[in-house]
Amino acid sequence: RFINMSNDDIYLRTAFDLLDRNRDGRVTANELQFMLKNLGINVRDEIIHDLIREASHSGNGLINEAEFLQWVGRIQALRDEQQQQQQQQEENASKPEENDD
Repeated sequence: RFINMSNDDIYLRTAFDLLDRNRDGRVTANELQFMLKNLGINVRDEIIHDLIREASHSGNGLINEAEFLQWVGRIQALRDEQQQQQQQQEENASKPEENDD
């Protein structure tokens, strides 16, 4: 299953497998809540359901592996964009100001 996959892909598919406790190929709100609690992250049920709704394209309240990979990819892209913006701001702040004398 992991042949010709990047380390990131392997990591994400492993993460999906850990979330999918009953191995039915779908992650439920309960499975996501269970994993987060085990990580010491307490999230209200409403937020869990919002996360599932955002990730599930079918709207069935379940996340399949493809939806999970796309969802995490979007989150990673947002994180990368924020880091890039922050880095740009730090670089701009460290530049000496030019005087128009």
